[in-house]
Amino acid sequence: MLWLTKLMTAILGAMALRTTQAQTIVDLAVGNDDFSTLVELLSAAGLVEALEGDGPFTVFAPTNDAFAALDDAMLEAVAADTDLLTSVLL
Repeated sequence: MLWLTKLMTAILGAMALRTTQAQTIVDLAVGNDDFSTLVELLSAAGLVEALEGDGPFTVFAPTNDAFAALDDAMLEAVAADTDLLTSVLL
């Protein structure tokens, strides 16, 4: 459970993305290189389409620096387990 604590710390310490009517959360994240890891993980979890739908949504979006603070093996293990990844991202 230490990995979950570290991931939640990264999430809580990260930026919140706010959208306008013209942009979705996904548009904002894809358009900012600082969120490329998050975009990858959202895609792997199959959550991109949900975030492109009607909101409103509030997303605490960890930057690449936040993910870099995690142990590489831990992040890879979470990313490899789609159910776990989806649960963590939700």
